[in-house]
Amino acid sequence: MEPTEYIESENTSDSKVFTLYESHDYICIANGIDSNKEIEKQEGEPLQCIQIDRNTHELSEVTDPLRAQNFLEELRIGTAKQIKINGIIGFVYIYKFLYFCVITKSRNVGCIIPGRDIYFIEKVKFFPVLPKNKKESKEAHNCMKCMKKYFMSGFYYSHNYNLLVSRERFQKLEESEKAMDWSKFDNDYYWNFHMNETKQIPLKWRTIVVQGYFFQQYLSLEGKGTIKLGCLSRRKCKRGGTRLNARGIDDSGYVGNFVETESFIIIDGELKIFTQIRGSIPLFWKQEGLKGAVKFKRDPSNSLKAMKKHFYQLQEEYGPVLMVNLLKETSAREDLLSTNIKKLLHEHIEDIGDISYYHFDFHSNGIKNLFKILEGTKEFINSNKYYSEEIDSGSVTRNQNGVVRTNCMDCLDRTNFSQTKLYLFALQKQLLDSGVDLAGLYGPADYEDDGLPFGQNIRENPLVRSINSFWADNGDFISLQYTGTNSTITRVMKEGKKGFISALNHKYQDVNRFINNNFTDDFKEKCIKMILGLCKYSGPNGSTKGTIDKERLRNFSLSALTWNVGNSDPKKYSTIYDQFPTFSESDIVVVSLQEIIKLSTMNVLRKKNGEAIVNWISVFSTILGEHFILISQKALVGVLVLVFLKKEHSSHLCDVYVTEQKLGFKNSFGNKGAVAIRIGINNTKFCFIGCHLESEATNLKKRVKHVNQLHKEKGFMKDLFDKREISEFSHKKKKFSPFDIFDYVFLTGDLNFRILNSEGIIVKYIEENRLEELQAFDELASLRTHHDYLKKYDEGEIKFKPTYKYQVSSDPPAYDIKKDSLPSYCDRVLYKSNPDISCKRYDSINCTVSDHLPVVADFVLHVDGIDLVEDNSYILEQTQTIEETKVSLSREDSEDEDNQLDFLEIEANYCRLSKTVRPRGPGQGNDRVISCNLDGQWGGTLDIINEEHGEGSKYTSRGSLTLSWLLTKQINKNPSEVQTQLEEEKKDGNSSLSSSSEDVGEQQSDGKSLSESWFEPIPSPSVVAPTQIKLKYEQK
Repeated sequence: MEPTEYIESENTSDSKVFTLYESHDYICIANGIDSNKEIEKQEGEPLQCIQIDRNTHELSEVTDPLRAQNFLEELRIGTAKQIKINGIIGFVYIYKFLYFCVITKSRNVGCIIPGRDIYFIEKVKFFPVLPKNKKESKEAHNCMKCMKKYFMSGFYYSHNYNLLVSRERFQKLEESEKAMDWSKFDNDYYWNFHMNETKQIPLKWRTIVVQGYFFQQYLSLEGKGTIKLGCLSRRKCKRGGTRLNARGIDDSGYVGNFVETESFIIIDGELKIFTQIRGSIPLFWKQEGLKGAVKFKRDPSNSLKAMKKHFYQLQEEYGPVLMVNLLKETSAREDLLSTNIKKLLHEHIEDIGDISYYHFDFHSNGIKNLFKILEGTKEFINSNKYYSEEIDSGSVTRNQNGVVRTNCMDCLDRTNFSQTKLYLFALQKQLLDSGVDLAGLYGPADYEDDGLPFGQNIRENPLVRSINSFWADNGDFISLQYTGTNSTITRVMKEGKKGFISALNHKYQDVNRFINNNFTDDFKEKCIKMILGLCKYSGPNGSTKGTIDKERLRNFSLSALTWNVGNSDPKKYSTIYDQFPTFSESDIVVVSLQEIIKLSTMNVLRKKNGEAIVNWISVFSTILGEHFILISQKALVGVLVLVFLKKEHSSHLCDVYVTEQKLGFKNSFGNKGAVAIRIGINNTKFCFIGCHLESEATNLKKRVKHVNQLHKEKGFMKDLFDKREISEFSHKKKKFSPFDIFDYVFLTGDLNFRILNSEGIIVKYIEENRLEELQAFDELASLRTHHDYLKKYDEGEIKFKPTYKYQVSSDPPAYDIKKDSLPSYCDRVLYKSNPDISCKRYDSINCTVSDHLPVVADFVLHVDGIDLVEDNSYILEQTQTIEETKVSLSREDSEDEDNQLDFLEIEANYCRLSKTVRPRGPGQGNDRVISCNLDGQWGGTLDIINEEHGEGSKYTSRGSLTLSWLLTKQINKNPSEVQTQLEEEKKDGNSSLSSSSEDVGEQQSDGKSLSESWFEPIPSPSVVAPTQIKLKYEQK
């Protein structure tokens, strides 16, 4: 049963041929062949043409044969060059230069249905749509060369076979739908859709191209004669970029490197197809750094909405889905993904639908034991079968009612190998249904030998060798398109074993992937996005705005508040809640606080700010109300920055990172310093810097030095930069700053810049309300005219009096004037100069809790990206009741009836907020906040609120803190008794409360006890929350 040489189908035909004419002013394509004597029309078609004006970029179609003939004759007798082409790919803007791309060489690679041939693109050509006297830029030319190479990496087209959908989906359409314009069906695989739409190429002139792999081969099978088998893979263009740039999922539910593969066999006049899919882990994640560290772009729980969309789409298209995860359990980065996807699926499986999950550790089992993958898949494959139809009549005889979705890290090598084995298992069933028992024909099944349901060695079985060969080539093509290199295990698949050469090839491909990932993929990714119309350089003005429905500008409201609170305890000041605005019109609220604790030597060294952090979070959570969620926080001794986002926008949040910089004594102490938080809203990047600079009027040079330090590319901000963002700017200039990376930068805090004048002048100008004249002596105003970084900031118009220094609790506010502390504008909100932002309010708040007044600024700005629809369904999905999944309550009785323990087992769901409880102000009840550190990174609080419910009280969590717990349980206990007990035990250093946690990630508990009242800042999204937290209290 040796495979024969490649046999062409009897109906194989050459691709259509068109003639392209290129002159100084026009590019013209005719639907005929220029034979020098005349233009030969395509069979059955009248002579027509389309023309592109190189000066105006206008495209027009000439449908009248006589007009077309006359126009073409003018070009033929002129100086126009002509070439034969096989199809039109379309137009693309590259750095404002328009290019026209055509197929100049293609090869017929076979067909699935006779007469409906599929062509492989071998060569393309780009024509600059420019007057001949105008040249393209070097940068645009380099991008064009990259695109040219990319279009020759595995693109296919057909004139009469719909490559955009599977054969099964196509056959399910009504006859009238089959005859419709194919480009209207499914743009997920339509790689040149944007290139066709850019200039609205008429439908009859379009050549739809898909990326992937196609192969067919004829074999002789005993008792059946000649059979044909092969596969067709199509790779989605949605998130279809390069390896490290297109990971995980997007808000529309599309995942990176999604490939649908139809493995087919034609036997006894029947076409049988087994369809499989692959795709990246459906979470918001990425890899970066030389070691490829996994980082979550959003908290895993915030992937739920997108993940649901993904699985809903799969079920609508394929039916039931079996997700096979091949990731390595002993790899920290891979297990991080496995743990979180498994957790989400387990918690929400009822909402997601008919999804099954099977984890098969490819590396632990090894290639020799790969047959074990069937233990968790063969039942699903047998029950959902395969698709079949009669070749002659097209009559469908069977449908496949489900699909296996396989993934590893890249969905390449391990995935391709595993999918090959799954297809061999399905093939055995297909052949058995056609009367061919391979096990009986070639001997009993022997899984241990080669992991196949055939008794022969893999190298001696021609059928198996042929299938493994084209599946290995399939893996090479998909890998080449995603990583720029072939698969690392091609030789293993073809040879059936891993030898020295295979190992050497594996290392060689690993090195190539490393080079591509770190040096070439970013440029290639930009070119791919231009092809797809997703790059800012792919429009006529160098922008895509207005060309893509989802890419639009939206007004967004942001409020920034800065306040040096002077070590004040907010629980002592009930007026705070009434003095601050509710910020109800804002979408984002940034709170920048300084001196949240006393900056004593002991506090600076021990960083005892946990209780203060909890208190201030509580204050602003109460002020903002339940419509906001705390998405990030970062503290450095006395500096605290909080970022709140309206719930309705939570699904658009991404890329949350934090960093800090000590500025006290040789950058070693945090009495002075800064923290910064980066967030993304769709494609828009924000950076919020909160700082406390050197005090005293004589320390201007130190303040300037600190500002420089905070903005240099190698300073503390580097932790907020993505390496691809850095590479994009570093090739243009040697130095860059946050202004180059972020769309919006906000510098807030007690900057400590002073008014340089005498006490008499300052007081006089304030009393006479001559504030504009007073600002002429402001240090910061002077620096902003020439300082390298400060000149890049704008500031709202200052119409309020200096915010420092006031008498604490004075009403009305009164200055505390001393020689070394004259009134000054210490507290400021600066923002990066940007035409897309405007300051609508800039004012102080008359709150004298400390010697500084709070300063607030309101902005309206533009957010670029997906339309921000008010969708609360995602939030509602997170606020479940206790009886569902969040909390289980059990009671254990000890031998002493008077000493009973209640255990609250709380499952943290890795989201910032489920529910906000608005506490009462001071003096209205015995409120007590207990904070604990759960695993060294994550913290949480329980509020014991004296709120009567019959005989007991209501225990609930304050939802605005890091972990969102929804606790509601009536118990027979007086909260005031618990409060007293805790306070007494805290004094003694002993507590009856204890905490424990099981961490699913790499972070381990640092052993801090609950009684330490410790609360850590929110970590970066790469840290995983504990799956279970137990808090116990002892009843006295």
